[in-house]
Amino acid sequence: MRTMASHPASMPLGRLALATLILPVSVCAQAQDATEATPEVQDRFVHEITVTARRREENLYDVPVAVTAIGGADLEARGIQVVSETFGEIPSLFFTTAGAPIHDASTSFLVMRGVGATYVADPAVGIFVDGIYQPTISFGQEILAVDRVEVLRGPQGTQFGRNTQGGAVNFVTRRPSRVWEGRVAAELDELSTLNASLYASGPLSDSLAGNFAASVSSSDGYVHNTFTGKDQTRNRGGKARAGLQWGEPGGVRAYATAFYEERRGPGMSLGVLQGCECYDVELDVDRDNEFESYGASLEVTIPIGDLTLQSLTGYSRADADAVEDVDGTALFRGNIDRTIQTQRFASQEFRLQSPTEGALDWMAGLYFEDSRRALTVDRQWPDFIGYVDFLDDTVIFATGSVDTTAYAVYGEINYAFGSGWELDVGGRYAREEAQRDGHGFINIPPLGGIVASAESQRARVDYSTFTPRIALSYRPSSDTIIYGSFATGFKAGGFSAFPGLNQLDDAFEAEKSLAYEIGTKALLLDGTLSLAAALFYTEIKDQQVEVTVLIDGLPRSVFDNAAESESRGVELEASWRIGNNWRLKASGSYTDARYKRYINANGVDLSDTPFPFVPEWLASASLDYRRLIGDGVTFTGELSGRYIGRQRSNPATLPDADNIYLPVPSSTVLDARIGIETDRMRMFAFVRNLTDRYYITHAAYAKFTQGLPPYNERAYEQPGSPRVVGLRFEWSL
Repeated sequence: MRTMASHPASMPLGRLALATLILPVSVCAQAQDATEATPEVQDRFVHEITVTARRREENLYDVPVAVTAIGGADLEARGIQVVSETFGEIPSLFFTTAGAPIHDASTSFLVMRGVGATYVADPAVGIFVDGIYQPTISFGQEILAVDRVEVLRGPQGTQFGRNTQGGAVNFVTRRPSRVWEGRVAAELDELSTLNASLYASGPLSDSLAGNFAASVSSSDGYVHNTFTGKDQTRNRGGKARAGLQWGEPGGVRAYATAFYEERRGPGMSLGVLQGCECYDVELDVDRDNEFESYGASLEVTIPIGDLTLQSLTGYSRADADAVEDVDGTALFRGNIDRTIQTQRFASQEFRLQSPTEGALDWMAGLYFEDSRRALTVDRQWPDFIGYVDFLDDTVIFATGSVDTTAYAVYGEINYAFGSGWELDVGGRYAREEAQRDGHGFINIPPLGGIVASAESQRARVDYSTFTPRIALSYRPSSDTIIYGSFATGFKAGGFSAFPGLNQLDDAFEAEKSLAYEIGTKALLLDGTLSLAAALFYTEIKDQQVEVTVLIDGLPRSVFDNAAESESRGVELEASWRIGNNWRLKASGSYTDARYKRYINANGVDLSDTPFPFVPEWLASASLDYRRLIGDGVTFTGELSGRYIGRQRSNPATLPDADNIYLPVPSSTVLDARIGIETDRMRMFAFVRNLTDRYYITHAAYAKFTQGLPPYNERAYEQPGSPRVVGLRFEWSL
């Protein structure tokens, strides 16, 4: 039986939202003879999207790269707060929690085209803000003051910093404006959610402009803890970003930013009991997870004759402290896994760019990075007597840090020749050094106390490689481009970010890939229909994989390198403006990612088995309607849906468990919104999960309990949100 925590404000808000839904419809009905969509309204459907995928401004459909761009206005209108809410809408993009000791936003990482699904120490898909690489555990960073999000698929080593073997996600922030502008917004829903934000921008002097954005959020969430009587997915948070821009176009320019973010809430832990189709958990751990990050960046652009020199400097720090109920139940009291992470990151990049107007242009760059990631895993299991008697009061403690230094030199040449042909040739030479320091122990009082320990010890490895890229494109017309590319990807070896006692000096090897892609983009029907399609094939050698083995009778994590793997698939995107008022958008991808040749550390042959965390099918569609219904008032409505195909989730903790992976069924979720807007105001009601479908996003076993009676069937799943009705209001100053 499906149950959910009761929220007293839900019914009044639902009625208010319903009234908001009905009001613009009635207004629209009374204005059937009003004018059709004006050019300004039409432009909201098919405005040109400028991207910087090749580190210069280009129209999205002129770039011979598989890239998806979502504008900031679309993100706000649809209430998208974090990257994870775009899963299913961007082809081949998903997430993984492989290798993570707990299930939290700070231990989730992006997967692109199957690459990065078996996360070990560093992600294979890099996250950037204004081209500057972000710390690993800042993945949960919320979207704030963003002009657009660009998602680039395939290796991006000649354009972006490290860890772009699978692709890159670049957040492009709003630059300060030369006229004063501002905006306030608020969002409410029936889960007692409140999101409030403000944005202000304008000139501070003739050559200096600034902007500031801030938001606060709180919600009770939708999962209830029947043991504590509290809302388990409640959360609170706030964030702020400020920017200063100095200089004039054509001269020396500088853009400086600073940001701060914090959030807290207990999280869902392992989730609900598998198969219950409910929103209730029974956890005896009552403690908030905490996350904090802050940082600054500086971009300086200097004209040198016809050339442009750009400097990108970034610094950030992120701290996360999360606790998980290790057994997923209140049957065992006080059994927790606590993970404390700190990451400090600094980078410096110099890039020299030639003019881009001629037949030949080029770009060269230098990159340097210094980072430290420190992590402590504290496992306290005082009451596991129903599992194995001698584990009473067990404490497993491990702490360590990984210091990484990375250097790279890269470049690319673009040459246009013949009639519509262009050749891009580039490469990146990179060197990385990693040093590990850590110690730990296992304490079992009934067996006399410390039964295993590792003293502080250091180990060091270094890797270097050259990764070339070549792409050829042809334009049979000004509205069509056909391209093909070959690129190599690289992810350095190193040491675990989540250490076990046996891992303190065990290094894993580097992972390499060969990526092939052919694609096309076209504008048809007088520019009202845009299409993009791509076929890809990726060979991966020495794929980094985490495996649990038994050492001295206790489960420990070790790291493997799968000899050969591959990923292949197809991606499609389309946007069609139908008449003056309608827009239809659709996207989809198919990915077949599997090990070709791999016998893991337990001797299990996993050859020809799929990767975890890679749905074969992802698809989305939306129908958008806009109509001018009165004096400067526009009626808007949208129905959208996304499909995430069946996948495999976390592997079993014990090596001899019958089912190595847990299945996650496919899901289809529909959303709707309807409202009105003017040049200064926007108000709409929304319904997320319109059909109130129960679906899950993740599945996991309770640690070290599967395969052992009476808990051999105890698995958990994390449900997605049930139907939620809400309101959003925005006012431009």
